[in-house]
Order: sequence, then C-alpha cells, then structure tokens
Amino acid sequence: MIPVQFPEPQFKLKKEGDKRYIFDAIRKTWLLLTEEEWVRQNFVAYLTNIMKYPVSLIALEKEMALNGLKKRFDILVYDKKHRPWMMVECKAPTVV
Repeated sequence: MIPVQFPEPQFKLKKEGDKRYIFDAIRKTWLLLTEEEWVRQNFVAYLTNIMKYPVSLIALEKEMALNGLKKRFDILVYDKKHRPWMMVECKAPTVV
C-alpha cells in the first residue's frame, strides 16, 4: 500500500491528567484523543483546508435512515443541494 501524506494541520490539543483531548472545530467541543479520532480530525482537516469543502456541508458522527435501516457514520459530506454525497468510516491506523 502507498503511504498517503497530507499537509500537517494545526490542531488545538490539551492534556488533563493522563488524558489528551483534541478540539473539534466543526462540533466546537473538546474530544478525547483516540487513534480513531486522530484519523477523523485529520480527514476533516484535509476536506476543509486542502479540498476547501465548506464546514456547513460536513456532518460528524450522526445517524441517518438508509433503506429503512438506521446507520451511523463518522463523516458525511453533502453536495451543494444538501444531499448526502460521501460517507466516511474512520478506523484507527492499526485496524486492517
């Protein structure tokens, strides 16, 4: 597999006790920094900073109905008519 290199975004990070947190700029909240959250925040930064997708067209960790079934997603990107366009499932880098 070819390694992918994104420009390194600038994240707001903080530590409380032995736990580390990352600021989610879309949801405007601090989240526990897990490996999966690191992947999610990097991909969102790529979408917004590099690809210039508007934050208003990105939803994070929500639920939607698909063919009568409720499905959860990590990232959902809408098109300009606010229709779901791309659904992203994030996993920690160690998950294969």
